[in-house]
Amino acid sequence: MQAVPFVGWGCPAVVLAKDCPQHLADGAGAHLLLVAAKMDEHNEQISDLQTLVKKLQFENASLKQQILQSNADRKRDIDAMQKDLNKAKKEATIAQKEAGKLGKSVRQLQRK
Repeated sequence: MQAVPFVGWGCPAVVLAKDCPQHLADGAGAHLLLVAAKMDEHNEQISDLQTLVKKLQFENASLKQQILQSNADRKRDIDAMQKDLNKAKKEATIAQKEAGKLGKSVRQLQRK
């Protein structure tokens, strides 16, 4: 006993090897319908997958754009913080110099 060549297409028949040619001849129409049905199923799956691929490509492009925008926003935020930090450093340096001058003045006044 052996499965027929169309088992993968949906033919459930198991026949003796010697009867296989006759089964194929007798069932040619049925086998053709099985193949056609399976091809329709495959075509539907292909169509569904193509739709999914297009959806995922669109989603991917959208996510890439969001990442680029987010990166640009973060860079702008970091640049603004760096500018504020540099300004604060300059102000701190000026304040230290002023404090040093005031300290010197206080010491001079204390000596008098």
